[in-house]
Amino acid sequence: MMFVDDHHFLAEVLASRLDGMNHDTTVIDVEQDILAQIQAHGSEGLVVLDLQLGENNPAGEEFIEPLLGLGFHVLVLSGVTDNHAFARCLELGAVGVLEKTADFQSLISLIDGCLKGESVPPGGSERARMARELDEYRRLLAQSRRPFEALSPKEQLVLERIMTGNSAAEISAEMFVSLATVRTQIKSVTRKLNVTSQLQAVALAHHVGWQPDASAHGSKPEPESPPRLRQSNANNRSPRVRR
Repeated sequence: MMFVDDHHFLAEVLASRLDGMNHDTTVIDVEQDILAQIQAHGSEGLVVLDLQLGENNPAGEEFIEPLLGLGFHVLVLSGVTDNHAFARCLELGAVGVLEKTADFQSLISLIDGCLKGESVPPGGSERARMARELDEYRRLLAQSRRPFEALSPKEQLVLERIMTGNSAAEISAEMFVSLATVRTQIKSVTRKLNVTSQLQAVALAHHVGWQPDASAHGSKPEPESPPRLRQSNANNRSPRVRR
């Protein structure tokens, strides 16, 4: 079995205890290529996986499907209580979820039992409840994201720039459009999102985890043409030739 955890000390202590119970354990270095190390140690067995693996790695749950594809079972061991994340892990195929706040001996017993084929938390009714709550969360999240569907590709780009801290003037220069055009688009964004300021628009976008559509990045804003000078009729007349 293998431990994938950025808290190296805890992983080493758990591994050492389980080694003493006749289990062959390995602690993966999360600073190196995680999947490559796991594949180098075999093609089956149990991987005890943390959900937070440091700034340089994706979230732990993103490793579940690749690990299952390699033939491993995955047991989540997390220091953060997030029932929606736990439900997603179970949905992806994790055999169970344990919390690091549990008693140390309980963790050892549960991991040992999992290696012997015993069931691990959560139980059936708890899993069903977590799945229902995840479905409801997703429904509410989709509902809160619906107003963003009304944004045009250019409005999405403007909102994305505002979210990264760009001012209207900076967006104007970057997109090669007038400042008045950018301000008009910002007003349109706030109106469509039913908020009263661009700060509220940014807060709402962060709250629902909004990201611009691929179509927004595919639409490159064209520079605005400078206004044409209107020539007078006198200037348009052909010069008379004196005879």
